Amino acid sequence: MGFNEGNVQKFLDWKYEKILNGIPGTDKVYELSNRYISKHPTKDKAIDSLIRWQQGKQGQMGLQLD
Repeated sequence: MGFNEGNVQKFLDWKYEKILNGIPGTDKVYELSNRYISKHPTKDKAIDSLIRWQQGKQGQMGLQLD
């Protein structure tokens, strides 16, 4: 499978569907966002918490988000 526009589009479509609907063992995006919102007094605090959690996971894997 070569790297071309059609393959890239197929990959992006697949990835978008997985983000919305989740994969086995993970939350759907709506479930994840509702869980964070329910744990925090404001949406901004929920967003900050989710970002911190993701940054912590990336740090453990040795990746850096800029």
